[in-house]
Amino acid sequence: MRLAILMTSLVALGLSACGERNRHAEGAPPSTPGARGNSANPTAAPAERSGARAPTPRFHGEPLWAENRRGTAEENAKYQFERRGGDVGAHSLDDYLTKVHAFFDHPPAGAEIATRARNGDRLIYDPKSNLFGVQRKDGAPRLLMVAPTGRSYWEAQKSEIQSSTPSEGR
Repeated sequence: MRLAILMTSLVALGLSACGERNRHAEGAPPSTPGARGNSANPTAAPAERSGARAPTPRFHGEPLWAENRRGTAEENAKYQFERRGGDVGAHSLDDYLTKVHAFFDHPPAGAEIATRARNGDRLIYDPKSNLFGVQRKDGAPRLLMVAPTGRSYWEAQKSEIQSSTPSEGR
């Protein structure tokens, strides 16, 4: 009997250590090797487990797109094109990436620019086209979209930058 209790406790401890127990309790499927966004995967590549960033794929010599916990640079670029390509009149993924990179490389005249101190992200808002973009400090785009509430959206983003400091951990 004691052996059965000990074994059950060890299994529970092992599952909680890799996050599986909580995953099942929340109704989420168990993680699988190579699952998108699964940084807790014990079979993942060393760079993924350690949190180190793999080199970002390039697009015409520049970082393609920013990767995140949900997807690779390629997956995120495709997702953003499908969701927001129409915002810039793009007809293909290549066309979209060209327009996004042009926006960040040569912001339109009159565009306003701010930088997040906590991570170095560069935010750009063009009031004429109402486009808002975020670019990682290494040049990888994170977002380019029509600002949902126009200038007030931009002002809220700037306000967040001004009210936060790197020590607040935002």
